[in-house]
Amino acid sequence: MRWRTLWGIFSVQLGFEYLLTQVSAAAAIRIAPCGPDEEEKASGVEIIWPRRGDVLAPTVARILMFRVQTVGPFQLRRDGRLALILSGTNLQGDKLVDFARLESTSKNVEVFGLSEGDYWAQPILIDHDGMTKSCWLTHSITFKIRKLLRRNRTEALLHNSQVYHRGEAGKRTQTPFLMQPNSMRDFAYVTVIWGNKYVDNVISWAAGLKAVGSTFRRICMVARGQLAPRAILILNKCCCDIQLTDPIAAPWAVTKGEWTRYEFVLTKLRVFELDRRGLRKIVLMDADMLVLQNLDELFWLPAPATAVGRETLMGDTAAPSMNAGVMVLEPSSQEFEAVMKRLDDWIAAAGPKDVLRFIEQELLDLHWDYKYTVIPLSYNVYPELLDLYPFLHHASDHQDNSTIETQVKLPLDHSVKVVHLWHRFNPGQTTNADEALRYLQTHARLTHKQMWRWYEIWWDLHQQGLALGCPEKFPVWRKWCIDSHAKYEKPELWVPVLGSFFDGEALACRHVYGFTW
Repeated sequence: MRWRTLWGIFSVQLGFEYLLTQVSAAAAIRIAPCGPDEEEKASGVEIIWPRRGDVLAPTVARILMFRVQTVGPFQLRRDGRLALILSGTNLQGDKLVDFARLESTSKNVEVFGLSEGDYWAQPILIDHDGMTKSCWLTHSITFKIRKLLRRNRTEALLHNSQVYHRGEAGKRTQTPFLMQPNSMRDFAYVTVIWGNKYVDNVISWAAGLKAVGSTFRRICMVARGQLAPRAILILNKCCCDIQLTDPIAAPWAVTKGEWTRYEFVLTKLRVFELDRRGLRKIVLMDADMLVLQNLDELFWLPAPATAVGRETLMGDTAAPSMNAGVMVLEPSSQEFEAVMKRLDDWIAAAGPKDVLRFIEQELLDLHWDYKYTVIPLSYNVYPELLDLYPFLHHASDHQDNSTIETQVKLPLDHSVKVVHLWHRFNPGQTTNADEALRYLQTHARLTHKQMWRWYEIWWDLHQQGLALGCPEKFPVWRKWCIDSHAKYEKPELWVPVLGSFFDGEALACRHVYGFTW
């Protein structure tokens, strides 16, 4: 039996307590267009057991039998097979069952190794050529596995059997079918920026998505009048499509200190209007995300899906506090209008007050009433959690990371998929790494070399992207940074950045580990 991620192959070692998965190779599922006849008679697949919201008891060998039902003319074995996509987190939150794919030509699919936790599953039809069709429908379910204080294992099995038969007798599904992309243009990764200070972050973000073999397009939404024209040209040439949009100012003006960076944070909500540009599903990410592995499987999560805040730590899933660093959305202009109306009502009810720095997160929490799919923590890792989660530790903690000339090959083979290098950890903005180091020592018991490894990867991606964005200027800029810091040890560790005040010519040099001299 072989397990696979949606975009990579997994080999599985069946454990009594949990699944051990290991990435072995990349193997993308290609998406083929449908002909007119296929559009009229679209096929699909749904899970009829477990049902959405079921609470099941763990079985003796952690075995769970999924039952699926195909609709339309597609027949398993004759026309192809299905892939069951599975993800989840256990009750402790420190061991995640990563996205995995189990292929089958049967309507009964056995899954091994599931312990107590919260899970999400989705089936996808695949033909004999390993392709799925854009008109083939799918849907997903969420379910829980919990110890239900049964007296013995036989009672647990009887409970699961009763739940199964109730599901068979009742309505088969409570969830709508999910869309497939019609092309590689209607699904996209999106980030939003409203100032020059995040241009360097967008370069690293987009270069990371490219390095890990992402299938879908990359879009940077830029607030009109907030970026230097030369910076926009560099982004468009090196990394991603540019979409200009009107900025939305925070309802309560931010005028002091670092909080000014939140003044136009509500501009993120403009992504809901991307349906007017033909986009049907997006993964919205903050620009300060460091991408280490392929994330394309996120497009098959039910929308809305969002990461949770670092305070939640994946432990309180009953009412999590969302984090807008990573979200899966289906753009809708109607939803944009509804969110803005809720904002107006909120302002009218709250009256004058200090600005809420993360107002877009609190607003969406209210709009969705805390009902969304929770994206696993490995897709939104905070540096200050280094000492809390075992899966963050990697062999590179024990390696000497001394030079940027070490070319990093992505994707990396460990559980961290995205690192959220937020404000004080942001190498593109923090000129003094001591601040981040002190913060890390305060919020975690140890200081890890992994932090510096991430910085090295970030700068490697940044320099690759910058070289593509301005191939004529980059060699000159690079030489200037090295020559102007020749008196320091290893001057090659000083690299060019566009910085906050870039106007086409003026730029700055930064040390790859963030030190200022």
